[in-house]
Amino acid sequence: MQRLYTSKIFSCPLSMDNLPNPNWCYQVLEISPTATAQEIKMAYRQLARKYHPDLNPGDRTAEDRFKLIVQAYRTLLTLQSQPSSSTSTKTTPHPDTTSTYSTGGVRFHVKQRDCTPSSPPLSSEEKLLKLSTLNQVYTLLKRQNFQQAVDIAEKLAIRFPKDSDVQPWLAVAYHRWAKQLISRQQCDRARIYLKKALQADPHNQKLWREIDRDYKAIERQLMF
Repeated sequence: MQRLYTSKIFSCPLSMDNLPNPNWCYQVLEISPTATAQEIKMAYRQLARKYHPDLNPGDRTAEDRFKLIVQAYRTLLTLQSQPSSSTSTKTTPHPDTTSTYSTGGVRFHVKQRDCTPSSPPLSSEEKLLKLSTLNQVYTLLKRQNFQQAVDIAEKLAIRFPKDSDVQPWLAVAYHRWAKQLISRQQCDRARIYLKKALQADPHNQKLWREIDRDYKAIERQLMF
């Protein structure tokens, strides 16, 4: 399968705060999210041996897979070393409902998308493609290349529609780009991407609270 984008893997460990959905680590290691520390370690060793570049010379797919395996293992180690924190609750309204967002007397109607996967299970190559591209989106966000991150996240969302891993990343990309537009006083464009962020991840209450603050920031700009 031809890859959509060149994979760019992180060189530093991730943390729970960086990841909209950390389940990708378990997917890469082919284990359950309930796996014990020993099971995680065993899975890492087995897959690392299988895809190690020294055992697969010239195989770029194996090399990319090996990097993802190492990154996933490092991320899980980081998460295990951190004290557990309570995550924000998310509502689960009916997928056909429409939410009304209101701030400063302005009302926005946001169609809630059903993010339940409806497509057949992904192949190993498709999983690798998705996870590698999500890594690239994260790297671009970290470098504050928000518009490019949006472009890639949108293409990935087209390739994997309604994917529960892709949609939160798409929302993050939209939101970060909108915040940069606000800082540039491009309020009309910022509103467009704030609304897109809500449409991409409508069940995320933390996102709604942050966007509420963003709309208020826009209102303050328009007062002067």
